[in-house]
Amino acid sequence: MLSVGSTQIAAKAIAAEFEKQTGHKVIFTIRPPFNIDKELAEKAFDAIILSVPAMDNHDKAGDLVPMSRVALARVGVGVVVKEGGPVPDISTTEKLKAAVLAARSLTCTDPAIPNTSGAI
Repeated sequence: MLSVGSTQIAAKAIAAEFEKQTGHKVIFTIRPPFNIDKELAEKAFDAIILSVPAMDNHDKAGDLVPMSRVALARVGVGVVVKEGGPVPDISTTEKLKAAVLAARSLTCTDPAIPNTSGAI
């Protein structure tokens, strides 16, 4: 199973249940999104977990078995502000851009580090 890091906690929980029910062992290869193409070029995998746009690219390239895609989950993105701070209006692309440009500081995670929020 080839997967991006952000999905590994949930994917490993699902795999553990699969292993318990079937006796089949799931072996994961976890890579950041920017290394998935390289990994796929070097090895064959029974399954991959990717974003829809990345899956679309691999589908168009003929890398996937036709009609084998299944939607597993949706990912949300959030904005957090310090307690008592003003809540930015991010209701449109333009307002999100303005809020980002007006922010005194921004934090983003490294895609090579899985699920830094700790949430599943």
